[in-house]
Parts: sequence; C-alpha cells; structure tokens
Amino acid sequence: MEEVAPAVGVTDAEIRAEAASDEAVDQGLSHDRLLLALLRVLERVSPFHGSQIIRFLPQAFVYFNRASATEDIDKIVLPALTAGPCIVVSHSLGTIVTFKILRDAAAAGRVPFYTTLGSPLPLKAVMHAIGPAFGRPAAVSSSLNGLDPNDAVTIGRSLTVATFGSGIDNIDDIDNGNEDPHDVRKYLRVVASLKR
Repeated sequence: MEEVAPAVGVTDAEIRAEAASDEAVDQGLSHDRLLLALLRVLERVSPFHGSQIIRFLPQAFVYFNRASATEDIDKIVLPALTAGPCIVVSHSLGTIVTFKILRDAAAAGRVPFYTTLGSPLPLKAVMHAIGPAFGRPAAVSSSLNGLDPNDAVTIGRSLTVATFGSGIDNIDDIDNGNEDPHDVRKYLRVVASLKR
C-alpha cells in the first residue's frame, strides 16, 4: 500500500491527517488477523501464486534474491548443523535457512530435536523459493513448530500436512500478546516452559 499511495498522489501528510495523529507510524508488519486473512486469500487467488507476499518479509526477500547474502548466511549456519548431533531452535528467517540445510541429508548432522518458531515456511512464495521436498527433514528425529496465530510472518499457518508436510508437531495457539506477536523472546519463553 505504501508503494501504491505515492503513485496515486497520496502524501504522508494526508495519511497522518486521516489517522488523526502526528505521531510516527510504525513501519513494521502489522499483526492484525484481518490482514492475515487478506494475505492468505491473496496468496490463494493471486495469479502470482503468492510471490508478492514475500516482499512483506524483507529479510527473506533479500535471502532469496541476493545470492551473496544466501551464500554468506548459509556459510555461517552450515558448520553448526554438520559438526555432529545438535538441537536446533530457529526463528523466522532462521527456520528457512536451517530447514534448507537440514533437508540435505548429506550435509546435515543428526538432529534429535528441531524447533521452528514464527516460521514463514508454509507461505507458497517461500516454498516455491526453496523448492521441494517439504516436511520433517530425514536428519531430524522430532520436530516442533510454534506460532502465535496473530504473527503476520506465519500468516497464521501451522506446518501441517495440508500446508507444508508431514512429521511436524504444532503448537498453534501461542499468545505472545498484541505488541509484537513475532517477538522471539516471547516464543522462547513458551518453548522453555514445555515439558517434553
């Protein structure tokens, strides 16, 4: 919408006047259920098959569209996942990076427990960018995905057979509050409180 507004002659001043505020406007992604529903519908009906939604996730957009960024990030993460058995806790873009590496059984070490939090993996644009196969990687013994249904990065989707693949347990009713449902610190508190 911010890109469309100037093209049709709408100014920031007009937007602030409409909002009846001179305060700074938060530039982060809104975590509103109506917006999440809109994003899910757009992903489903768009002739672009959701590819434009990835632009709402700037880190993922850079990771998928700048080969040097992809290579640099993968070089940092790969040694930690191939050195030997490890437990992996990932968040947001980290779920994409670790999933890609763990999916390559030749490159991945043994992972007894893999956690994804606030993951954009079930977005069609992300799945298209990383390519198949989807579901729990072979190197992973147990996989848990957690999300706050108001977390815009997940568009409210769990990692299920219908949305991503099999072999992943989900906690899809995490309540991280309204201020920032994507906050990793809040997700980690929930994971730390689990009794497994």
